[in-house]
Amino acid sequence: MTKRGTSISKKVMIDEMRFILATLCDRARMGARPRLSDVRSMLKGNLTLDFADYFKFLKRYNYVLINRSDQTLVVTEEGRNVADKGDSSEFLAELTKHFGDQVHEGKELIDMKEEENFPENEPAPRSARAPRPKKKVTEPAAAGSKYDSKYTRYDAIDNGGIGTVFKGRQNALALDVAIKEIKDLFSYFNFLQRSEVVRHLKQVVEQMSNLNHPLIVKIIDENVEVAHPYFVMEFLTGGNLKKLMNGKPLPIERCLILFTQICYALSFAHKQDVTHGNIKPENILFDGMGNVRLTDFGMTRLLQTGTDRPIPQVITGSIGYLSPEQMKERSVLTVSSDIYSLGILFYEMLTGNLPGRRSPLPSKVNQQIPKDIDDLFDKMTRDAPAERYPDIDAVLSDFYSYFKDGTYLAQGKIIIYAGSEAVGVSDDTKS
Repeated sequence: MTKRGTSISKKVMIDEMRFILATLCDRARMGARPRLSDVRSMLKGNLTLDFADYFKFLKRYNYVLINRSDQTLVVTEEGRNVADKGDSSEFLAELTKHFGDQVHEGKELIDMKEEENFPENEPAPRSARAPRPKKKVTEPAAAGSKYDSKYTRYDAIDNGGIGTVFKGRQNALALDVAIKEIKDLFSYFNFLQRSEVVRHLKQVVEQMSNLNHPLIVKIIDENVEVAHPYFVMEFLTGGNLKKLMNGKPLPIERCLILFTQICYALSFAHKQDVTHGNIKPENILFDGMGNVRLTDFGMTRLLQTGTDRPIPQVITGSIGYLSPEQMKERSVLTVSSDIYSLGILFYEMLTGNLPGRRSPLPSKVNQQIPKDIDDLFDKMTRDAPAERYPDIDAVLSDFYSYFKDGTYLAQGKIIIYAGSEAVGVSDDTKS
């Protein structure tokens, strides 16, 4: 809640008010009419003042209405004008009159069931009403608590610039899951831009959920209608590539098998018009038998909000794996940039180090590495995108031409670890 005596600038008030109205307008455009309690939960944590303070103002001055029958919110034409066009002199005068020069002590959110109801399309009265009973709201989900009755969240298992991953449980089936909560990212954007981030998140998660491939993490569910949006994935017990390497090179045979697995996952995604944009060891997960599960496709799209505010590199991607074109423009997401990043990752798996401008080729670091791999790495990581492989299939074509004895099978067949052995299966997931 707002502390007594805390001052808040008029600009922040305006931004937050427009954020609330813009969020409601977005939901209306998507055919949704959220209930008052849902809006309260959705926006909690994103506002300086309590939501109830803003809601009283919006209702008092006829920017929102409440449907008597189902407690849903409706934005009036005046409210849409504020959300879309900015701040009229009347709006500013009403805001100043209502809030005054200082923000008073924040009040706990009121029990909306105790609020007087207004019929649809009937404006709320402009006169202030007597105080109503209040109801305390709960804090964000803690370890071992329920999100929305479907999931229980436990301890964090990974943390990045965009979100935090928690171990969780799907309650109905007692199924272990991973829950990625998008929270820290919002601190880099203003209130109006947050609705763009949420819209992009929904699009990205829908794309990931359609990537049905044995080497790509499965998306189970999502909820973007809350203050801290999250999506739910299968829970994997094999850790990630960063932990597996631990600063050291992997055995060459393991490197080559993992490399082909990543290639097949990327090839499938690219054929669905989905690029990754942030290939790095932390995004290469493993199942319990050691097979790759590629995750976090397109998450850097969440940064495409048109903001001029600089975003830290830890958010936009790990600098050592970014292609030259991504270094110039953080929003670049192309097949060619994915190929470049994979080439850098391949070098690290083989040698234990990230390559620099004067780094030796892989076979110079370890003479057991076939020299043909030098050519593969070099063509994947050319500075000019036009000089790289045109697609992942071309990368695989060269790879298999170097191993004609069938050690790594043939193009179109993936080596899958099953227990302690590796077996070949046809890549029937091709589109």
